[in-house]
Amino acid sequence: MKAMLRSGLLLGCALALSVCATFKTALPEGYAGPTAVLKDSADVATARKADIFYTLSVNGNEIDNALYTTIRANQGRGMVMTVQRVEHPIRPRR
Repeated sequence: MKAMLRSGLLLGCALALSVCATFKTALPEGYAGPTAVLKDSADVATARKADIFYTLSVNGNEIDNALYTTIRANQGRGMVMTVQRVEHPIRPRR
């Protein structure tokens, strides 16, 4: 029984850690040139409902966005939601 419980606990921990997402920044590492700002936005209807417009990736790299930030900020709050707005500095294109 102890071995089964230990195995279940280890499997649960491994699963929980594998679900954690890692995001890259919208700017390349070490970039020091000019930047533009890309803002995620939301249209809040009620304390329980909102349309969130967010950036999923920049140059093929998945980045943190308003959807993921809102989900993390509201975990454990029940049915009340506060939308988190996110801004991304990005490298301007020509």
